[in-house]
Amino acid sequence: MISLSPSSRSQGAGASFRAGFTLIELLTVIAIIAILMGLLFPVLNLVKEAARKAQARNDIAGLIGALKQYYTEYGNYPPLTDPSAASSSAAGAVVPDQFVGDLTQAKTKVENSMLMNTLRSIDALPNEKFVRNPKRIVFLDVKAVSNPEAPKGGILEKVKAGGGTAKPGLPVSNGCFLDPWGRQYFVMIDTNHDDLLDVGQLYGDFVDSDRPHTSVGVFAMGADNVIGTEKNPDVYRNKGIVSDDIISWQ
Repeated sequence: MISLSPSSRSQGAGASFRAGFTLIELLTVIAIIAILMGLLFPVLNLVKEAARKAQARNDIAGLIGALKQYYTEYGNYPPLTDPSAASSSAAGAVVPDQFVGDLTQAKTKVENSMLMNTLRSIDALPNEKFVRNPKRIVFLDVKAVSNPEAPKGGILEKVKAGGGTAKPGLPVSNGCFLDPWGRQYFVMIDTNHDDLLDVGQLYGDFVDSDRPHTSVGVFAMGADNVIGTEKNPDVYRNKGIVSDDIISWQ
């Protein structure tokens, strides 16, 4: 038989072992975690936004490269309009450079699918029967968007009948190339052959002296989804505030 000494018995009887946390300790830990998460979320958002901008720059560089390769192959840039569309310009009138892009902007009349179908060698308007890319060269190879119901960051290929939406109420057609924020990339080409881009059609503060000396321009509207700045749309620089648009000519 094992016997306990009086000191051992008194120590065992008086000892109190506690398991887990008290309510105050638990609330303190939760509060610390909440504070840390509050500090972490802005950092994560900044990292995600930086990744989106980097992706947009890569896409823009890819588009510029595809257009230059097309020019090398065919000796001209692909037209950006529907071949069936009638020209409204008077004879002899100075015609500004053509551009395609997101229809959410009032000045945009043509979606960028009109260009992407040609560069991707897709048998669809305006490249039906490969009329604008007879050699059927794939100048631009872009992944499809992962979620056609809320498309962003790729080519929209599986849109339902009646059109898809980048955001509720905003139609997007098959073949459109969307930036990481879900809007169509804008592409402008020097279609009047003056070696300058008429970016003043979109940015009011780009006067003639600021027009880029390049034949091709591509840009994305950025996180605010407007051309220019939120407080002053259509203006790239507004009282020291520079637009978050990502443009290829600067």
